[in-house]
Amino acid sequence: LDGAEVYDAMERELQASINDTFAFQFQTLPEPRHGLSFVGLLPDSVPLTSYFNRFKHTVASTLLTVLMTELQRLGLELSAVDLLEVGGGYGYLPYLLTAFCEQHNVPLFKSYTIFDMSYMSQLQAWYLVGVLPEPVVVAMLAEFGDSAGEVTPPGTVNLVGTESRNWYVRHWRVLPDGTRDRAPVVAMACDSLNELSLDEFAWYMWALSESPMRVEFFIYSHADAVNDTADNNQKLAMLNASFRAVRVARGPAGYPRQLTIWYRCDGPGSC
Repeated sequence: LDGAEVYDAMERELQASINDTFAFQFQTLPEPRHGLSFVGLLPDSVPLTSYFNRFKHTVASTLLTVLMTELQRLGLELSAVDLLEVGGGYGYLPYLLTAFCEQHNVPLFKSYTIFDMSYMSQLQAWYLVGVLPEPVVVAMLAEFGDSAGEVTPPGTVNLVGTESRNWYVRHWRVLPDGTRDRAPVVAMACDSLNELSLDEFAWYMWALSESPMRVEFFIYSHADAVNDTADNNQKLAMLNASFRAVRVARGPAGYPRQLTIWYRCDGPGSC
C-alpha cells in the first residue's frame, strides 16, 4: 500500500467501529494556516505537506470522535469535563475541539491541560493564541515551576511544562476553602506515552490513576511497533495494574496502529 491507501484504509476501519456522526463534523472543519508544516519550510505543493496534514487531521478527528462518543455513552456533557492531553504536539487537538464546539454551538470543555516538554509548551502557546477564539484563554505554566500561582479558572487551556507538572498535579482544582473540584477528568494521548522512558511512563501512570487529578478514563492511540519489547511489556504491566482496557479499533496491516480506551480501576484487584 502507498501512503494514501494506508491512511484511507486506516480511516475506514477506525470509523467502522465507532459512531461516525462526530467524525463527519470534525472532518469538515477547515484546517488553520498554522502549524509545523505552515512555517515556510514546506509549501503546500510538496506532497509530504498534504500527506502529513491528512494524517494529523485523521488521527485527531478519530481521537475526538471516540471522546465525544464515549462521553455521550456515559451521559456526560463536554462542559462538565476536565480534559488532559499527554504530549500535545503543537496543539492541534484543542484547536479542533474548540472549532467543533464553536461551529455546532456545543458548550466548551471545563478545562484543557496539555503536559509536555517546556519548549513544546512554548510552541503550543504560539499556535493556540493564533487560532483559538477570544473566549478561550491560553495559560502557559512552563516557565514558573513550583512558584506558579493559583490554578487557572475553568475554560482555560493550560500548558504545563515538565518542571511545572508536580506543582500542577498537587494543586489540581483546589478551591478557596481547600477542597477540590471533583469534576470528571478524561485524558488523551497519541503515541507520546508509548515513546516515554519507563520512569516517565510510571509518573504518568501515577498522575492518571492515583494523583488528585486521576482520570475516569483515557484514550490512547499509538503504533503497535516498539523499539524495546521488554520496556513495552513493563509499560503494559503498569497499565493493567491500574486500568482495564476496552480496545476500540486497530489500523490496517500496512500501518499497524491501535486505539484503546483505558478505564481506571476502582481499587486494588478491581481490574
